[in-house]
Amino acid sequence: MLRRFVQFCVPSLLGACAAGLLATLAETALHTRRPIETFAGAGFLLLFALPVGTLASMAGRSLVRAWNFSDMLAPIVDERGASPRFCAWLLFLLVAAGVLWGGTFQGMRMLFAATRVNTLVALGAPVVVVAICLVLVAISKPTVAVFEQLLTNMEARRASKGKRAIAQPLYLALSVVTIGIVTLCLSWWVVILPNIGHLDIGFVSYLLLFGIGVVVFPLLWQRLAQDNMGTRAVGVVLAGATLFCIVSSQWARYQRPYTMLEIWGETKLAGWAIDTIYDVQALRVDLRIDGIEPVAVPGAKHPNVVLITIDTMRADRVPVYGGQAKMPRLKALGRKAAVFERAYSPGNVTRRSLPTLATGLSPSRVRGRVVGWALRLDPRHVMLAERFQAGGYETAGFFCCRSHFGRDHKLGLIRGIEHVEVEYDAMNLAKKNADWLQARGDTDAPLFLWTHYIEPHNWVKDHKPGPEGRTKDARYNLSLAATDDALDVLLRSVYETLGEDTIVVVTSDHGEGLGDHGIKHHAGSLYNSEIRVPLIIAGPNIAAGRKQQAVGLVDLAPTLLELAGFQAPGMPQMDGLSVAPELLGEREDALGVGEAYSQMVSDRSVHQSQAAVISGRFKLIAREGGKYELFDTSRDPRETKDIKDKAPKLFESMKARLARRRKVDRVPPF
Repeated sequence: MLRRFVQFCVPSLLGACAAGLLATLAETALHTRRPIETFAGAGFLLLFALPVGTLASMAGRSLVRAWNFSDMLAPIVDERGASPRFCAWLLFLLVAAGVLWGGTFQGMRMLFAATRVNTLVALGAPVVVVAICLVLVAISKPTVAVFEQLLTNMEARRASKGKRAIAQPLYLALSVVTIGIVTLCLSWWVVILPNIGHLDIGFVSYLLLFGIGVVVFPLLWQRLAQDNMGTRAVGVVLAGATLFCIVSSQWARYQRPYTMLEIWGETKLAGWAIDTIYDVQALRVDLRIDGIEPVAVPGAKHPNVVLITIDTMRADRVPVYGGQAKMPRLKALGRKAAVFERAYSPGNVTRRSLPTLATGLSPSRVRGRVVGWALRLDPRHVMLAERFQAGGYETAGFFCCRSHFGRDHKLGLIRGIEHVEVEYDAMNLAKKNADWLQARGDTDAPLFLWTHYIEPHNWVKDHKPGPEGRTKDARYNLSLAATDDALDVLLRSVYETLGEDTIVVVTSDHGEGLGDHGIKHHAGSLYNSEIRVPLIIAGPNIAAGRKQQAVGLVDLAPTLLELAGFQAPGMPQMDGLSVAPELLGEREDALGVGEAYSQMVSDRSVHQSQAAVISGRFKLIAREGGKYELFDTSRDPRETKDIKDKAPKLFESMKARLARRRKVDRVPPF
């Protein structure tokens, strides 16, 4: 009995080995640089592929044996091989699947249109599905009877003409599967993608390769065994290769953790396997991280630092920059602060901008992997809060969203922040922040405080079209006004508890399209609507006024460290450059100076890579395929007139600047 069981299991196990090796090596070979990374990455993924593939293969083979489909169909298959009744049920199942798919989709759209309360949508969704299923069950028998009669009549006509039967179970089953796959593909490309935007599903090809291998290899193995064609040698090779990959993965984990982190960051499926098996952020204790403690400038003071980031805040809609939104508190802060007219976010999505802000590294130099809508950072990165903490600062963070800042998500973005609170509503978050500052009391340690508000990101959901918000611009401005109310509560508390000599920074992770260049939201382009953001800095010895130089948020981390009395790290730890000398009047500010760099990094929801370099008032955007646009943002702030053909020397100069930035991107950050 045991021998028969083992003989039954062997083809499935070896099939999982073969399919797993084929799929995992295909993925890792394309996305890693060294052979050891290829084999180790395959090994991590095989830890999941082996049991899943083996069990799936055994279950499928057991099902085929237990049901014995050929014997089951024999009574309902006529002498010509036709089975109208069975084929009628197959056709009905195909139609029912389409009805269920389309009905559920439309039902969910109606629910979302009727309410934005997630609980009601969650309760309504199963009701929609159950209702559709009950209708399908009710009409199944009469519908199948109609299909059966049509097929019977068709087969009778074909038999009278001496033609072969086409209502055969095997043929129709293959046809149904084919139609189903085609329908799914068309639904994906025609219905789903246009509504959700770009979504990277390249990893699905490896899963399909694995699934096909799990099905096909046991069949080949049984054929080889019947013909006695060297199955033992094939089994030894497959088992040996699988074992080698798995041993390589464990060697990488315990002897070469840097190698494992490279695999984790560069691959999708193997990286997912590593994320699932190990707590990547916990690897920090196994790694040697140098240079965390900032070097203090002799005799320098260490003031409190408050960093306020507001999600999706476009500069030209803010009153400090001439916008029409009602933001009296921010406007008042701008009157006593340095206001950068040409400040640019490093990217047009939160998961690329905030890590850059927190590390001082451009997006291409930030290592990690996309998890949900956020970026899980390589544990070797040193956060700005960690540097402040190592420099003797108390650190605290008040954030909107668990998806980016929750400790349970283990993204690394809040590493170094001792006290963390998460609250979605901006006003409630500001009140919690104010209460904490009041309860903190007097302490000798300076404070680094970071808070992030989400309201402008949700301008569509939170502000319906109505008397006060008939246009998208008006609705967006309402979200900015709501944020300003929370900002007022926070800043009052900051100045009451920390004092007027506190460094206060207000900025944003990216802007919002609002229909400019045909883009309603963000993550679609590198035009100013999406990457030009407010940057307002107030503090001791910082003169109020407008700063004309171009500056990127990648420069914010070194700037804050220098304003706080420390030396800013240089390359390779940070490629941002401090603008503290301009803020303190030690270096001249002018329109023609300064440089900023922004990127769209292709990932799960960004369809193509782009880069933009800004030098003074000029801006060059580079797209895939060697396509460029050059703008004079002073004369053409809406970026409608490409001047690259009219200014060839400037165009070549800007391309050279972009090439230098891309060269910097290739420098490893560690």
